[in-house]
Amino acid sequence: MKYEPGINQFTTYALNQPLPLAPGSYYIGITQPANFGSDSIYYGLDVNTSANLQHLYYNVDGSWYGSSISGSLMMRPIVGLPFSPTLSPDVHPIPIVIRAYPNPVTNQLYIQQPDQIRQFMLTDLQGKRLLQGDAFPVTGLNLSQYSPGLYF
Repeated sequence: MKYEPGINQFTTYALNQPLPLAPGSYYIGITQPANFGSDSIYYGLDVNTSANLQHLYYNVDGSWYGSSISGSLMMRPIVGLPFSPTLSPDVHPIPIVIRAYPNPVTNQLYIQQPDQIRQFMLTDLQGKRLLQGDAFPVTGLNLSQYSPGLYF
C-alpha cells in the first residue's frame, strides 16, 4: 500500500504482465486481512459523487452484500496502454483571473470571471457541495443563509 498525500490523490499500481480481458463485467476492490497487525485499510470515499448503490458491495463472511453507504470509492481502474496524466512540457496554461467581492461577505457575493468559466460551485471546509449553478460574466450569490466561516 502507498499513501498519496493531498485531496483527490490516486496511486497507480501497474500489472507486471498484461492481463487480457474478455468482454463482460468486471469488479475491482481490495482485500482487507482481519487480525493481521491492523484491522483497517483506509481508502477514499467521495461523498459528493454518489455511485449507484447497486454497484458497491462488501463481503465479511463469504457472502456479498450491497452497501448502504452513499458515495463513490476512490478506486479507478485504468485499462489500456500506459499513459502519463501530466501535461506535456510545451503546454502553457493561460491564467484565468476571477474577482470575488466584497471580502468579507455579509449577504451578497459577486463573482466576476471570464467567459471560459461556465459554472460555479461553493463548498465548505469538508468539501461538501453547498451551492452550484451556471456562471455569468458577473454572478451574484445570496449567501445570507450560511454561517460565517471559510468557503471555497
